[in-house]
This record gives sequence, C-alpha cells and structure tokens, in this order.
Amino acid sequence: MRTLTVPATSANLGPGFDCLGLALSCYNTITFEFIESGLHIELEPCDLSHIPADSRNLIYRVFCGVLKTYGITPPGVHFAQVNEIPSMRGLGSSAASVVGGVVMADTYMGFKMTKQEMLDICASQEGHPDNILPALLGGLTVGCMDNGHVRYLRMDAPKSLRLAVFIPPFSLSTRKARSVLPKTVPLEDAVFNLTRAALLTAALATGELSALPFAVNDRLHQPYRKSLVPGYDDIARLADASGALATYLSGAGPTLISFFDKSPSLESLTDKLESLHKGWQVRLLCVDSQGYRLE
Repeated sequence: MRTLTVPATSANLGPGFDCLGLALSCYNTITFEFIESGLHIELEPCDLSHIPADSRNLIYRVFCGVLKTYGITPPGVHFAQVNEIPSMRGLGSSAASVVGGVVMADTYMGFKMTKQEMLDICASQEGHPDNILPALLGGLTVGCMDNGHVRYLRMDAPKSLRLAVFIPPFSLSTRKARSVLPKTVPLEDAVFNLTRAALLTAALATGELSALPFAVNDRLHQPYRKSLVPGYDDIARLADASGALATYLSGAGPTLISFFDKSPSLESLTDKLESLHKGWQVRLLCVDSQGYRLE
C-alpha cells in the first residue's frame, strides 16, 4: 500500500488570471494498491453524494488514461480516498484528483515520467496550469502554456503568511464562472492587471506583504464574478475589519481567501461569519511548501 497526499490549491490570487497559484495546507489523501483485476474505491460517507465510487471517478479515469497513452493496459486497483478539499469551491479539487491519477500511473510504471512530462499531462487534463503547478510543486507558482508544454517558476511563499479561507455552502462551476466574463477588455484594464500581477508576485516572493492590499486588485474576472457569490462584499469587509491584508476570489470561486501576516482568531472569525451568512465555514491555513507526497 502507498499513500499519496495532494494539497488543495488557490489560483489567480486576484490579478494573476490563469497563471498564479498557491498550495494550501488542506489535502486529498489517497491510499492505493494495485491488484490483479477489478476496481475498488472507498470514500468517506460525506463524499458519496458527489464523488463517484466507480469507473467515473476522476482519479481512476486519469490513471487509466495515462497508462493507455504509454501503451500499458491498466491493472486492477484498490484505493481509499479521504478528501478535505471541497468540490467546486475554487480550491483545486479537480487538479488534486488529476495529480493523484498521474502520480498513481507513474508509480505503476516504475517512476519513468519526468517532472516536465507529469506537468504537461496534468495541464492537458485541466486545460491550464494554475492549479496543477502548486499541487505538484507546492509553494507559490507562476506558469503558462507554450506549445503544449508548461513553462513555470516556483518560489517559497513568506513563512509568516496565513490564509483565512471562507467557504460557502454552495458550489460554482468553472464553466458558469467563465460564462460571465467579457470576450474582450479595455487596454487600460489589461495593463491594470499586468501591473498588479507583477506587484503581487514580487510581494509574495520577497515577503514585502505591505504591498498586498494594492496587489490583489483585479479588473479581469473578480468584478464580473462577484454577482455569483452572494455575500462577497460582506465577507471582504469582515476580513478587513479582522486585520486582513487583502481578500480575493479563489480561482473561479465561490471561496474567498484573505491574506494575514499572522494567524487571526478562528473563534472570532467564525462568530462574525455566523452572524453574517449562515452555512459559510472558515478555515485557517498556511502555504504548503512541498506539493504532493508519496509514501
């Protein structure tokens, strides 16, 4: 038996649309073994309603697809999944499953895949690398696609950085979140985002967290997606009043994440959140520096 742990991720971080990503200390843990034949998937009871326990399971589909790409007939497999990452909440749940399937396939092949091959295959499954990179590599990542290959840099995030993750009781599909975005944007807005994305990357890379309140501002996606997240402004104000440096929409949403330079009071945030919007949860996380782990 082997145990594979893949972190949740947050993409965009405000202005870094489809290119910036951060690994979070929240995990999808997969314990697996290869067997002679058959498929046996064990899930937590809370996941049975939204994660298939059969051949439709994303981890299994990616696992089989990768092996077939290499001309290998998939074996039987038994795996148990303990998933802390909420589905369709903008926290990289599908990316974690894709990484899980690719790593399982590489394990079966005897670890023949290079890091670049793993990245390219994962990104081809997801469509872009913003969540894939931190799930595989940990830390803060910047990436883009270039002729089917992922080009990237990975950096360590400031050790003092803490994140309050506000998770709503409703989901939001990436397709719906993209449907509200304009096909074109004014040059002024494009330049606005370029400058903020550069400032945000530099702030996180150097630890100059005082720049974060300005750096997370965005004109490409957050203003359009706010209407899909009831309570967005209330929670941003709550975080600001609690000492947050900045708040942004994680990935396509609907989760909001606030940056802090020290851990806020979870009890206080929970109480304030409960008085504002029923059903929302808040978790205090840090940046995962390692990415996936295989034991």
